[in-house]
Formats: sequence, C-alpha cells, structure tokens
Amino acid sequence: MKRRVSVLVTGAAPDAVNNNAFLRSMVAEGFASILGEDDVVNVPFAAAGAAIKDFAPAFVLCFGSCMPDSSFLEYVANVTRSRGGTFGVWLHDDPYEFDFRYRATSCADLIFSNDAWAVEHYEHDRVFHLPLAASPTRHYRPIHGHRLIDLYFCGVAFPNRVDFFRNLPAAAPPVQYLVEGTDWPADIPYARSGRVDNEHVTDNYSRSLAVLNIGRHFDLANSHYALTPSTPGPRTFEAAMAGAAQLFVVESLEITRYFAPRSEIILVDSVRDVPDIVRELRRNEGVAIDIARAAQARALRDHCYANRARRIVEVLRERFGIALGDYRLDGGEAGGAPSGVAEEVS
Repeated sequence: MKRRVSVLVTGAAPDAVNNNAFLRSMVAEGFASILGEDDVVNVPFAAAGAAIKDFAPAFVLCFGSCMPDSSFLEYVANVTRSRGGTFGVWLHDDPYEFDFRYRATSCADLIFSNDAWAVEHYEHDRVFHLPLAASPTRHYRPIHGHRLIDLYFCGVAFPNRVDFFRNLPAAAPPVQYLVEGTDWPADIPYARSGRVDNEHVTDNYSRSLAVLNIGRHFDLANSHYALTPSTPGPRTFEAAMAGAAQLFVVESLEITRYFAPRSEIILVDSVRDVPDIVRELRRNEGVAIDIARAAQARALRDHCYANRARRIVEVLRERFGIALGDYRLDGGEAGGAPSGVAEEVS
C-alpha cells in the first residue's frame, strides 16, 4: 500500500463525458491549500478504485455529475468503505439533473449540492449546500485601469440567453459588445460561436469594463419537481476573481449572500437597463474598477475552493467526528493564496 492520505478527489463520471472535469483539479487544490499537498490525491473516475485501494483515504469525494450512465458511484462507495473511508459526493449540476440524484442518495454518506433550493428537495438526511467557487491560481488577474471590451458574456447559447441578446438594444458607437460560446446564432452580430477555454474566458473577464451574468434555463433531467435554480454558477465567482465588474441578471436574490449589491456587483432587472448601465460605466470607469476590486477581494476572502474545502472538512468533523490531516477548526491551515495576491488586493 502507498502512503495514506486524508482526501482523494475523483470524478462522479468519466472525464470524457463531463465538460467541467477541469474543475476537479481546483477542488483538489482547495483541499491541498488547507491540508497540505501530500495529504490530497486527485485522480480521474476510471482510476478511483485502484487509487482508493492504494492510498486508503479517510475521505473520498466524487465531484461532478451523476447523470451519465457511466457514473458508477456505488462501486466507488463500496471500495471506499472497504478501506475504512467515508464517501461523499459534490454534485455541480443541480437542479438541471436533479432526477438522477438517487445515484448519489443510494450510496453516499454525505452529499453536497451546488444549488441551495435543490438541497431542500433531497430525500437524504445529510445533504449540504456548497456553491462552486474560483481558484486564485487559475482565475486571479491583476486589475488594470484600461479595459478593451465594454460588455462581455461567455456561455452556451441556451434559449433564454439568445432571447436576451436578441432583445438587447444595439450598442451606440463606440460601445462594444462581445459574446462567446457554443451554438450562438448568426443573427447576433457580436457573437462568436465556438468552444473557448477557461484561461481565455478569464483573460477576457479581466479585459472587460463589464461582464454580463445570465443564468441557464435548460434542464436535462428536472421533471419531478421542475426546480428553478437559485445559486449562481461558478463563472460568477471566477469573473470576480479575475477582477470584473459584473452585471448580474436577477432571478434569485441569493446572489446577495455572496456579493454586495452596488459595491461588489450590479444587479440588473431588465435587458433594457443594460446599455444605459454600460454607458454610465464608460463615463465613470473608476466606478467599474472600484466594483471589480471589491468583488475580487471578496472572492479571495470567501469564494475560493479552499473555502469550500474548509466547509467539507468542518462537516466531516462536526457530523462524523472525522479529523482530516492537521487541519484545525480555529483557522489554522497549510498553504494559502498565491504569493503576492493578498498584497496586490489590500
């Protein structure tokens, strides 16, 4: 047997069927920042069984989506328990795939869901809300005064988003809009259709005067309760970490738990309000920079994957009596933010 570790992070399904598989490395990074790198192992789903047998982790976390037919969570749970570990699942696609929750509830010791409203509908007594987050090593960008893009959005062209941009009044020169992502129709002239990687998106967040934040209305398996999402997605935290002033299209006031309206984020009620807000930010770019700085500082303080890992560790301590590594609930931890980040923001 190899060295024992405190946490093994793996997927909830093979990486090939999960477009968000890259987020798993950020989850592992979060654990490593509070427990130390030697106490955390990150492996793909296909290697989970062998790795659990080798490392005998105290806690195994399957992070991702359990909707694919290739998601064999029960097998990973059984191997985990055979080595004396506790098995948890962190689902990142609630409520859009909520009808497949049984694959987690049937075998997990504890479940974390990305969506607060979905948590209220689980038939399981150990389900906790855990939003996604941002990585200071992947998403942090220094904040500069000059912005190259006036209004930026990146995301899949779900119907509600297409309708939003079709109804968005045309920008008056010299205001520039830019939309990127897959499946955008040709009748939106400032949209570029195609896949974009996370680093490119983060760079554009940092180059933009304002970043538009529009949620998704597109369920894959959510017919039982037809739940409406309440918690903002990961790009909300990533854009803040990159130093963006976000225009958040309000569908749930849960956003105010994470960022303060007006000082850390701008709430938008109607598509008709967007051009005026952008023009006002162009006239007073210092306002946008102040919001960006405040949002970035908030993300660094409260919305890193280390914060989410800390919450998981605390739940394990409080509900299961499991202490991982040298972590202390009084705030002691190994690692931290990248060198120089805190100094630049303060």
